[in-house]
Amino acid sequence: MRMRLVLVSTLISAACGASVSQKYESDVRFERCLALDWQETVDPNIRHRCWEEWVEYYADGQNKDRIEYARTQMADIEGRKEGRAAADRAPSLPEPKSVFEPVPMMASATAGSASAAPSASAPSVGKDRPPCESKCDRNLEGCLSGCKVAVCEQFCAQKHGRCAEGCVKSRNN
Repeated sequence: MRMRLVLVSTLISAACGASVSQKYESDVRFERCLALDWQETVDPNIRHRCWEEWVEYYADGQNKDRIEYARTQMADIEGRKEGRAAADRAPSLPEPKSVFEPVPMMASATAGSASAAPSASAPSVGKDRPPCESKCDRNLEGCLSGCKVAVCEQFCAQKHGRCAEGCVKSRNN
């Protein structure tokens, strides 16, 4: 009798939550859709359908940031189809710092636009900047020159912000 109870409780606990294979498949599908976002030649309808399928079939067991990102991407693609301006669309997901870290937390629309704008406009603030900050500004200009998508520009702005923070810390020490 005790063996049956252990077996039943093990089966019940194993049946709850997402399975390992389901989680893996969801991760793979998410990465495929993410890769489509980086390819400019991919038809927006294909990208939209990819995210739509991911939300519908593969979002179970995923963290809320990924689900929110997928919905944001779908809204962004729909907004581009309707011709809405970039400012009206939701912000893109920030770049991870390492392939081993989880997907970064989503920022609110007001916080994302407010934090990215000062970083991107910082190089034009003054010409009498310290050498460290001037180096950060040159790096930002070089990074932005290779960008063709908003995600890239956001990454460059974040990179510039981290560089400038490092300059301030080194000055204070």
